[in-house]
Amino acid sequence: MPKFKDYVPFECVVRPGNLHDCIKDVVLSASVDLVLMQADSLPDPAKAAHADHAAQVMEQVGCPLMVVPSALAYKKIKHLVFATDFTDRDPKVLAQINGFARQAGTLLTLVQVYSKAERAQLSSRKAAIHEVEEQLKGSNVRFKLLEEEDMLEGIGDFAEREDADMLVLATRDSYLMQRLFSKAYVKTMAYHTRIPLLTFRQLKKKPCSGCCTSCRKHDAHHPEIKFEEAGINI
Repeated sequence: MPKFKDYVPFECVVRPGNLHDCIKDVVLSASVDLVLMQADSLPDPAKAAHADHAAQVMEQVGCPLMVVPSALAYKKIKHLVFATDFTDRDPKVLAQINGFARQAGTLLTLVQVYSKAERAQLSSRKAAIHEVEEQLKGSNVRFKLLEEEDMLEGIGDFAEREDADMLVLATRDSYLMQRLFSKAYVKTMAYHTRIPLLTFRQLKKKPCSGCCTSCRKHDAHHPEIKFEEAGINI
């Protein structure tokens, strides 16, 4: 076999069925470290019960997933923006993301978006940043707290201002990915839809908005008790 500079060996795997049904088995059997795939926009809102292509794959795998826009030309990555919550983090996942940035030789910016109503929690967030600084000491990292009422708008605008080459998320499921690649953002060619998105699986301690898959499953197994129906007067 001829030798080429920067040659990457590859293997083609063909399985019966569809990708969503087969990807988990392929990832486990081949000990895959990263799934790389092309981005697809969400289906018609009338078919919202079906998650989009990338979101379905993310639900099936435990390893990181990178979603790349189909028309994106390759260029060297120089700046990663990691949208995070400094007070709700997993040191192992943070080490993975930092290791990826170091291997790529890039600047890593960690940013947390908070609302006006959350200003009172700034001191705890700043204290958490100091802890993260200790963990990432010696790495090429920056930290940013950004006030914005709409988290996704804040992240997207920040990534564009910073000319980020890739957006990084650490989430428990695909809910944020579905929102980031919703038709509204894809149609307007929002900045974050024009750069790769790298997602890591991370369990969260804090409750979310209640819209994600994890919360829906929790609610299904722990239905809210209505006191009136139970015959309890409060």
